[in-house]
Amino acid sequence: MACSALVASSCLAFALSLAAASVRAQQLPVRTYTTADGLPRDLLLRIVRDSHGFLWFCTADGLSRFNGYEFTNYGVEQGLPNPVINDLLETRRGVYWVATNGGGVARFNPSPLGNGQPQIRNLFTVYPVGDGPSNNRVNVLYEDPRRANLGRH
Repeated sequence: MACSALVASSCLAFALSLAAASVRAQQLPVRTYTTADGLPRDLLLRIVRDSHGFLWFCTADGLSRFNGYEFTNYGVEQGLPNPVINDLLETRRGVYWVATNGGGVARFNPSPLGNGQPQIRNLFTVYPVGDGPSNNRVNVLYEDPRRANLGRH
C-alpha cells in the first residue's frame, strides 16, 4: 500500500513538473525600446493603450505613439504646453486628453492629410488649470460615466 502511494505521488510530481515546463515555454518574447528606436526618452511615466491598438508613452520629453513598428513623437514644437507628460486619457467619444506637469491639460487635435502625415500646426489645445506652472500640474486623468476628470496634488 505504501509503495503504491509512493508511485502515485512520484507520478503526480512528474506530471506537475512537465506542466510547469510547458507553461514556461509559452512565455511571449519581450522587446525593449529605447531612444535608439525613436522614443524621446528612455524613462517612461505611463503607458496607455487606446481603442485603435496604439500604445502611447508618456515621458519627460513629450508624448509618443507607437503603431507596432515606429514611434511618432509629440512635444512642445507640436503644441504641448510642457514637455513632461504624466497621463493620457482617451474618452469614450474618442477624444484624447493629455495631463502635463506644469502646463495644465491639453486636448489632442489630430488632423491627418491625405497621405497620413499630420499637418504642421499646433496639434494640442491647452487648458490651464491654475495660475502658474506650479499650479498647472495634472497627474492623472479619468472618466466617470458623466464626464472626464483630472487629479492634481
